[in-house]
Amino acid sequence: MSKLDYCFSNDYMVLRPDRAGAYELLHLLFSPKVGRNKAVDCFTSTELHSFRRRLSIFLNLLLQLFLLSLVGPLVAVLGGALEFALNLASNVLHGRMEYPDRKSASYRSITGLIDPRVDLERSITPADSRYHAALCVMASKVAYENEAFIRDVVTRRWQMEFVQFFNCWNEFENAYTAQAFVFCDKAADAELVVVAFRGTPALDVARWCADVDPSWYKIPRLGRAHAAYTHALGAQRNIGWPKWVEHVKGKAALDRLAGVYTFGQPRVGDAMLAMFAERNLDRPRKRHFRITYGDDPLPRLPHESSAAHFLHFGIRLHFDSLYNLKVVKELPGDGSSSSSAAEFATSRINAAWELARSAYLGYWRSAYCREGWLLMAARAAAVALPGLPFHRVQDYVNAVTLAGSNIPKDM
Repeated sequence: MSKLDYCFSNDYMVLRPDRAGAYELLHLLFSPKVGRNKAVDCFTSTELHSFRRRLSIFLNLLLQLFLLSLVGPLVAVLGGALEFALNLASNVLHGRMEYPDRKSASYRSITGLIDPRVDLERSITPADSRYHAALCVMASKVAYENEAFIRDVVTRRWQMEFVQFFNCWNEFENAYTAQAFVFCDKAADAELVVVAFRGTPALDVARWCADVDPSWYKIPRLGRAHAAYTHALGAQRNIGWPKWVEHVKGKAALDRLAGVYTFGQPRVGDAMLAMFAERNLDRPRKRHFRITYGDDPLPRLPHESSAAHFLHFGIRLHFDSLYNLKVVKELPGDGSSSSSAAEFATSRINAAWELARSAYLGYWRSAYCREGWLLMAARAAAVALPGLPFHRVQDYVNAVTLAGSNIPKDM
């Protein structure tokens, strides 16, 4: 990529694992002149004199190379085969003697197979304080599925109006990397419109890399933003950002916004971006809710977390492993200096506890949260395998459902 590709930014640092060879990696360790390193796109005059920062970039590039070259192909083959086999088994068990079609309304992703719920818990009605959050978390889970499945759920199960499914092209990666869909409560004079985005798919190693990648752009009027999210939100080569969304006649579009709910969202920007979000989302009332669960690793990424780079913003609603809700300033354990060995042991203990808890959760708290054999198997695997579970969508559904009247619609 040429520097014209980043013309929308007045400063940037983008890691390029596709150009990271042995020389480039060693150069990071011994020279502060990262602007002359082919594995890092930035201004040629850029220098990093902090060895700790350069070591962090070195390790991140190694991790991405490992994931893309070794783990990626393995996950794509084995994960794809497992997903296909489970859909075939589901067809047989439901009396559908048909070959699984990845574009059909009956085909499920791994996320949907692990947690097949698509309806809200019966007690959650539009008058319930949990309704917006519950509808959004379920929509974000359904967003992992194909367009036909999503359309069927919205129209047949939710009795709402499906508007459109978006599969968005990323010019920087030459791939479709962002998916979203829109639905509303009724065709005419809609009172509720929801835009739901797909998160990190369980079997998409490229998206895992996007989450751990600390690359960033500094954008005028916006601040320093995570590169992967900048691409996903529409930044294009040479021309940069699309035109700013114009206000509709009368009331501004943001004034009609009821709320923004994120579930396990990674850090996406610096303090300036946080102030931009606060000006547009949290005035005159708080409408931006960042919901996190337990020791989910995604909200703790990327690991570069200084105020000059990546931090969190919005109202922080954190659920512990018993689904108890707390409003917190920082995630528990975030920024901890504990060793990797201690973190590994703690994560295994937590995974074992979640397995034991889930065995009786459906009988103790709510039948809606009763877990099937595939989800229990995934939790058992998480006890033994490091790095699992990577992101637990089902726990966010449980958390919102069991929150009672504690989740606000606005503040």
